Amino acid sequence: MNETKKETAAQDQKGGFMSRFGRRGEREAADATIGERAAAEPAELPVRPAAAVREPSAPVGRDMNILTEGLVIEGNVFSETAIVIRGTVRGDVTCRGDVEISGEIVGDVKGKNVRISGGGVQGDVTASEMLHIDHSQIKGALSATHARINNPIEGDITVRGTLTLQREANIQGNIMAAGLSVEEGASMNGQITISRERPATPPVRPAVVAVPTPTVETEISFEEVDVAASDETSGAEE
Repeated sequence: MNETKKETAAQDQKGGFMSRFGRRGEREAADATIGERAAAEPAELPVRPAAAVREPSAPVGRDMNILTEGLVIEGNVFSETAIVIRGTVRGDVTCRGDVEISGEIVGDVKGKNVRISGGGVQGDVTASEMLHIDHSQIKGALSATHARINNPIEGDITVRGTLTLQREANIQGNIMAAGLSVEEGASMNGQITISRERPATPPVRPAVVAVPTPTVETEISFEEVDVAASDETSGAEE
């Protein structure tokens, strides 16, 4: 009886060991299969968020000329591209692009969009599009398509579009504009003309038709005179 129990226990121990070994082999096979699948599938790369594209507020590099603070130019300045003036120019400034001024200019300024902030100009300022003046000292006439002013001006202002006078504006001169916007606190001392008249269209001249001059042919005939007969007649008369 004891031997039978021992054999049964031995079989159970043997069966249990083999069972555990079988389960371990199954787990290893399953792990190997999962590893093969993972190796076969391409790894997904982490997706990085797209970087936001920042638009430059002003032209940079070769598209902009910068006159740094402390630079003094004696003479006129001409630029095909945008220009930033932080120094001093004693002469006229002419630019086909935008002009930004925070320095001092003794002379006239011409540009596309002209912005004067914290600077000074002793001369006329002409902007083909927008003129913006803020906390600057200006002594001269202003001309632009649209203008926004927020400081004292000594000179006449001509604007083909809308002129906006902010609270610190103090205009000592005449104003001519198609539209005027005045904030509380702004002051003006001069004649104000609001005109939306369009420039007069030049009269159309009738087309000139060239009339050919007729050619007149004149025929001149000379009679033949008998010279001998004339001589005899003259002799007889004598």
